[in-house]
Amino acid sequence: MSAPALQLAPDVADPSEPGHPGGDPVDRPAADAEACLLSALMQLREREQIAVILANVVPADFDDAVHGALYRIVAGMLGRGLPADFPMVAHEIDARPDTDAHHRVPLRRRLVRIVDATAYPERGAHYAKAVVAQSLRRSTAIAGNALTEAAAGAIATDDLYAYMCELGRAQRDHHHRYATLSTATGRGQDR
Repeated sequence: MSAPALQLAPDVADPSEPGHPGGDPVDRPAADAEACLLSALMQLREREQIAVILANVVPADFDDAVHGALYRIVAGMLGRGLPADFPMVAHEIDARPDTDAHHRVPLRRRLVRIVDATAYPERGAHYAKAVVAQSLRRSTAIAGNALTEAAAGAIATDDLYAYMCELGRAQRDHHHRYATLSTATGRGQDR
């Protein structure tokens, strides 16, 4: 017999919770683009906007691995034509506990926090753009560091150019997803 849809597990220290040692006291779901995107996506009913988000956001765009796992669940449900509101996502977590690398307890705990994000569903593409922009900045820094290490001798000289091109193509594709979301939000690319 499964637990009620949104029953919390026993208290376990969560480093993202306010007041946790090392946690940021101003970290609130409403100020987190990742949480807001998930909240909006679970409330959004406009199929065209859902399609744009699902085509341009990938789980790896999420800095928080639990958010990425929840996005994978929500996107999978929407992709199969299933409703993906809060109770149905909780049910999916319980019904398929082995479908993700994360145990259901952290997924359900984070889902409850995301319910509190009070995102505006009509802003889903804007939240998606913010998530992809943050991801693009992180991946650009990682690519820059990788290229610096390669130039310092981690890659053979004959392979440096090909490696640089490979990193550049990955960044170009990432930027293309960001640009698509910029167009979908009716705004040009931000700084």
